[in-house]
Amino acid sequence: MAGGFLFWFLFSMINELEILAVLDPFNGYNFRKDTSHLLLLRLAERGHRICYTDPTGLSSRDAEPAARCRPAKPVPDSPYFILGEEGSRRLDRFDLILMRKDPPVDAAYLTALQLLDRARIPVFNRPASLARFNEKLSTLLFPDWIPRTVVSADRDEIERFRREAGGVAVLKSLDTFGGRGVRKLDRDEPELVGALTRQGRLPVLVQEYLPVERGEKRIFLIGGEPAGALLRYPPAGSFLTDPDRGGRIAPATLTPRERQLCAELAPFLKQNGLWFTGIDVIDGKLTDINITSPGLVWEWNEVDGVDHSHEITERLEKLCAAS
Repeated sequence: MAGGFLFWFLFSMINELEILAVLDPFNGYNFRKDTSHLLLLRLAERGHRICYTDPTGLSSRDAEPAARCRPAKPVPDSPYFILGEEGSRRLDRFDLILMRKDPPVDAAYLTALQLLDRARIPVFNRPASLARFNEKLSTLLFPDWIPRTVVSADRDEIERFRREAGGVAVLKSLDTFGGRGVRKLDRDEPELVGALTRQGRLPVLVQEYLPVERGEKRIFLIGGEPAGALLRYPPAGSFLTDPDRGGRIAPATLTPRERQLCAELAPFLKQNGLWFTGIDVIDGKLTDINITSPGLVWEWNEVDGVDHSHEITERLEKLCAAS
């Protein structure tokens, strides 16, 4: 134990990490709400050097993955970065890559993951796992913890499930995030189902409706271990709890049942290199496992009055040192 602590102490004192952040284009970011940006600010404050690219900047030549990227320096007392001159660097010239591109998980996203998977350095979260596990479908790996669920592109099957589930269900597109492509189905709506399934060509996930009015809990896990939580409540007349859609947030603690859920998830998360995740729980049921670019850390900080981004970045450094 003492030897491991000494190794980590020396590592943190000597090593400034070269970090490549693969994000969405900076256009349109709300920098005071974006979790990726917050984590990069904290890493820069800790003396690490940051470069930025988006998936279109990734490439490979002679089987050697590289990135067109720009140095990113934080502006003091500001949520902004100054981007330097663009250049090309091999991925193995970095110490760590953060893959935090938001969905959709489309062909461009999957191509980026395959290029990143060839990097011979730590990439968080692990590209092969991001490609393998859909955020919504991965809940099916834990059948004892999820609400009644069907995955289908068939309108008749979806309508039959809605009736069997008490007349109300929630439809979720499989390649979106932040409440996009999520609809409440409380009557037979063939046009809506047709639109979300692309006229029966694309499956959707359909869940029984849970009492989200009592709150949807986001539980943050670092290295597979629970680090904290917050509650989200939908605004009047809606069932979506995302703060960008008017949802209200409140502090939260974990129940014994939720801690048991996290313990059952931990081996899956650790074995698959999913170092920072956020799971969504309604009425004790697991509804989503957010692995691509878990957000809401600004909101978590706000309700707790603690800057949790320090804990996340410290943990990231330790994971990098151990990789």
